[in-house]
Amino acid sequence: MSRPARGRLAAVAAALVLAAAAAGAAPAAKPASPPPAAQGDSLRFVAYYFHGNVRCATCRKLEQYSHAAVHKGFPKELESARLAWLTVNVDKKENAHFTKDFSLYTRSLVLVAERGGKTVRWKNLERIWELVRDPGAFEKYVQGELRAFMKGPA
Repeated sequence: MSRPARGRLAAVAAALVLAAAAAGAAPAAKPASPPPAAQGDSLRFVAYYFHGNVRCATCRKLEQYSHAAVHKGFPKELESARLAWLTVNVDKKENAHFTKDFSLYTRSLVLVAERGGKTVRWKNLERIWELVRDPGAFEKYVQGELRAFMKGPA
């Protein structure tokens, strides 16, 4: 093997090692089931980000922006467990039902209202795809929709 070819091969190998290390450094996804409901039959909310096994850069950005918007806009609700944030891989067998439950057809941010562990209503925030290139508008949209959803009918 020529010297330039060995150099290129070494560079490719190094890039693959770095890519694998970066992929392994990603935070682990949270479990697919929300924490137990607060005392009694009080209304609680879950913001689910649904993804699959294959996660492109845009899909990762959707999750990142959604997570930031929810955590930045609703820290008290998250702390009190009135609101939960969960990421769910719908390609896992145990989570496949979410695709039917919430009529999912792509990576999605879905708001769910629950009472007694049962879904009362839900809303898919479909505009996240059109706003992904504008982080400010994305955050405003997600926070506004979640705020309105939480004030909505029981």
